[in-house]
Parts: sequence; C-alpha cells; structure tokens
Amino acid sequence: MEGSNAQEQGNTTEVDAVFRDFQGRHEALVKALTTDSEEFYKQCDPVKGVDLCLFGLEDGRWEAKLAAPKPPVVPNPTWGFNIRRDLLDKYPCMRKVAAACDSWLLAVAFFLASERSFNGAQRDHLFTMMNNLPTLHEIVVKSSDSDNPSSKRSESTDQAGGSGSSQSSSGTTEQAKGKGKVSAEEV
Repeated sequence: MEGSNAQEQGNTTEVDAVFRDFQGRHEALVKALTTDSEEFYKQCDPVKGVDLCLFGLEDGRWEAKLAAPKPPVVPNPTWGFNIRRDLLDKYPCMRKVAAACDSWLLAVAFFLASERSFNGAQRDHLFTMMNNLPTLHEIVVKSSDSDNPSSKRSESTDQAGGSGSSQSSSGTTEQAKGKGKVSAEEV
C-alpha cells in the first residue's frame, strides 16, 4: 500500500506541474491582452511579418515573435496576429487573439500531458483545474466591455469567438451561458 500511495503522490505532482505551466502561460497571456494591451496592440503590425505569434511563457512573461522554424519544445500557436489594423478595431482583434490563445494553451497542456502518459484520472484532475480558470476570451470580452462600454457585441462575434449564448440540444447550462469549458469526455 505504501508504494501505491507514493506512486499516486508522484502522479499528482506531475499533474500539478503541467497545471502550473498552463497557469503561468495563462497569466502571461491575460497580462498581454489586458494590462499590456496597448503595448501588445502596437505590435499588431503587418509590416513586421504576417506570422508573428503571441506566446505566454510558463514564468508569466509574454512575447510576440515569429513561430519557431524548427520543431519547438512545445507546439507553436497556429494563428499569427498581424492583421491590418485598418480592417479590424482593437477590441475585436484582441477577442480573436484571445480565442486563438485559448486553443494554443490547450494544445500545450495536451502536449505536456501526453509526454507524461497521464491516465484517465490524471487527465480528469488536470481538466478540472484548467476548467476552473476563465478562458482568455471570457477575460478579454469582460475587460474590453468595461473599457469600452459603448461597444456592443454582436451575436455573430460571440459565436465566432466560441462564447455564444445559444444552447444546443445537448448543451449544459454552463455552455448555454457561454463558458466554453471543455470536459475530459469531450476530448
């Protein structure tokens, strides 16, 4: 029994390590898209290159840079943020970047979890911890709405960003409220 308990503790530590990585990257991206949004938005310049990506680092820092040309240690974001600023205002731009960053965060967490060969209970524990954090999109929408109260979100913007308010026939109340949470069963 002692060996089983030690193994279980070791597994929990690994899950916690992946979550700490996820949480650090999440905090970095929240900072980039809210607190440092002006600095980040200035970097949204198509002249700098179409493939600039927003990276959240596990230590809580963020950087905008080109995706790695060689195979990276963790997956690259799949969406460059350099769009023509004359075509898209700051707030819709930040919402689109936030939605793309949410996907990237999940990809990094899945990648790190697969390296450690987590079992079902470990994946469930990781999903629970991740799902307790608000999505970047939720944070940016809330932040941009409070910063710019005159801006009205359209239903199509909500649905495109993954935070629509319509309920599918199999949707839960949380999904109907636009939480956009992922469960272990859905993956």
